[in-house]
Amino acid sequence: MKSKKSSFTIALLVIVAIIAVLELIVIISSYVYIKHNYPKIFVKLPPAIMVIDIRGTIINTQFAGMLEFRGKNKEVVTPAENIVRYLEYYENDDGVKAFILDIDSNGGSNAGAEEIIDKIKHMKKPVVAVVRDSALSAGYLVAIGTERVFAQPSSGVGDIGAFVEINRTRNGTVQTCKMASTPFKEASYNDCSGFDPELIKIYRRILMIEHDAFVKDVAERRGLNQYYIDGLADGRIYYGIEALDLGLIDQIGGMPEAVEYLENKTNSSLEVLYLRDIINFNTNGKINTNSST
Repeated sequence: MKSKKSSFTIALLVIVAIIAVLELIVIISSYVYIKHNYPKIFVKLPPAIMVIDIRGTIINTQFAGMLEFRGKNKEVVTPAENIVRYLEYYENDDGVKAFILDIDSNGGSNAGAEEIIDKIKHMKKPVVAVVRDSALSAGYLVAIGTERVFAQPSSGVGDIGAFVEINRTRNGTVQTCKMASTPFKEASYNDCSGFDPELIKIYRRILMIEHDAFVKDVAERRGLNQYYIDGLADGRIYYGIEALDLGLIDQIGGMPEAVEYLENKTNSSLEVLYLRDIINFNTNGKINTNSST
């Protein structure tokens, strides 16, 4: 009887030992794989500027990935909460001395934009914005939340105003009412026939409140008269060169000019690191070994 118990105990210990060895092999293999494919994760960052992309529609929702692709047309969206988390994480990294928000966005959620701006306001490290093709509506709002906005001469800037979309279902068909606060968009939007007039009044009032808040934000952040900005807030998109003359941006330029500004600001030579090269996600939010530059 004792012999059987002893044999059972030995067999159990052997099984446990084998499991422990297998777990150790998995851990070591994972470490080697990650270190080989993502060496920057294991290296202390040099004095650097961290470039964070803001692409497509800004949304006030958190997703797993750095960027998310939604809908049949694979719309690119940027969750505001993710941008805030990246800023928080690298703000605590001694190697990162400054940030560039690399913006190419036609707008989105103003609330999401404000969430990003609120984080930037409380940061001790400098943050600037570089506009690629466009920084419109909420995208522009994020840009002016930084301390300096750079844009190319042909970049699209502005589209200051508000927009709301109301959906209803009638006889199995979805009907959409789109309303804009600016005259340039009212002509193509505001097709709300068949919708409750009282509901339209309520949304119109909300729309104008949001519009006025947007104008006030731009005026305060650009140091300009609110009535002056209200005159520009008609939904127009300005070329970068026009935006500079109007006071909507600070400088014509791109990444090199932004880097030069931050190096002078921090009085140091800085390497440029792209977040998308360190943490690169595919459309499912999983790590993708094919990094982009």
